[in-house]
Amino acid sequence: MKKRKVLRIGLFMLVGVIATVLIIQMVARPVAMSSQESWQQWEDLQSETQDIKVKHWEEDINYMFATLEDKHKNLYHTTSEEAFLQEKEKLINSLDGFTDIEVFIELKKMIAKVGDSHTSIRYDIPFHWFPIQFYRFDDGWYVVRVAKEFEKLLGLKVMKIGDTPVDEIFASMSVMIEHENEAELNLNFPFVAKNAELLQGFQIIDNLEQATFVFQDEVGKELAVTMPTYFHKDNDYETISIFDNLDVNEQPLFKQELDDWYSYTFLPEHEALYIQYKQCMNDKNNPFSDFRKEVLEQIDKQQPEKILFDVRHNGGGNSLIAMRLINGIAKKQKDLGYDVYILIGRSTYSSAILNAIDLKKKTNGMFVGEATGGSPNHYGEVKVFNLPNSGLRVSYSTKYFKNYDTNEPTIRPDIEVPQLLSNYLAGKDPEVEAVLNLK
Repeated sequence: MKKRKVLRIGLFMLVGVIATVLIIQMVARPVAMSSQESWQQWEDLQSETQDIKVKHWEEDINYMFATLEDKHKNLYHTTSEEAFLQEKEKLINSLDGFTDIEVFIELKKMIAKVGDSHTSIRYDIPFHWFPIQFYRFDDGWYVVRVAKEFEKLLGLKVMKIGDTPVDEIFASMSVMIEHENEAELNLNFPFVAKNAELLQGFQIIDNLEQATFVFQDEVGKELAVTMPTYFHKDNDYETISIFDNLDVNEQPLFKQELDDWYSYTFLPEHEALYIQYKQCMNDKNNPFSDFRKEVLEQIDKQQPEKILFDVRHNGGGNSLIAMRLINGIAKKQKDLGYDVYILIGRSTYSSAILNAIDLKKKTNGMFVGEATGGSPNHYGEVKVFNLPNSGLRVSYSTKYFKNYDTNEPTIRPDIEVPQLLSNYLAGKDPEVEAVLNLK
């Protein structure tokens, strides 16, 4: 009898050790799923009983924090470990009263407190979306793209969604947007503000199928429009943007050569060379090495007085790709004496930030535009894992990049350019014009 008891205790201990080892291995090798698998995990979660669902959410929350603690470069650099643990326990204790979307929102709020925009929970689960895109200009939010059937809304100011003013929605929903500065919030808010589930989760709307938006025209007259949603990938509708009614020659420079990752244009009347760099990547069909040679040849041939290097719409990639071009521009500047202007904006991120800083240092260039969404000193080198039960995809940073002397969370322009809708409706490129008009 005593022998059996000893054996039984030994067996339980062995099971416990195996379970512990499995958990450690699971964290050591984070769960990685295909998009199809993660979607299926989310859909399976919806059909579970509440008791099972609460259990699975608790497992996912614990797994997420254990993995981030183990893998993130410095998880508690902004918010303390104690504060995170309090938030985690509070959420776990409230799970029984939350819907799945509400849990998703709460997890996003916690991850946003990391203060690292590369560490995030992705939105790749089924959602209802409104077919509208708006953009923050200096005097408010305006419609810049919309489903073709709502073309009359282009250029109108967004006042409310449901009964809630858009600025109140911005303040409310900002807590779930991973960001490091205000520019990044301005860039990403329009994405969450057209998501019906998230709007419902913040009690802004009560219907996933449609909602009323209130707009204002140029003379101050308000217009209420009921807009339907589409469900995740069922988006076979035509859209139109504020630029689509402009002739090709009327398009601002940054909208030209849309299919090219990098391009250049010489502007003879201004003796200026405009270089647009939209992705820090090499296009195999248009090798960057060939592009670099062409640009440097153009500099020798045209001998410009100004060079404009545009990374306003560059979200990053590999900073090394543009290094030799930057060095070439800097070297030729010593002989030709041209001025260099780096155009930056809320969509300038990551490797594009590194290239912008490098070019400024080597040419004494000037930043022109608006504050960047990316931070000059930032966490990065991103890796991804999925939560085992919900399938949610979580990204996290594994390195810290120190690129700038100050700890500013953004790059601010030397020449700040007003962001006005009227410029875009007229086909103007305000940053380019600001540089070309400099004497």
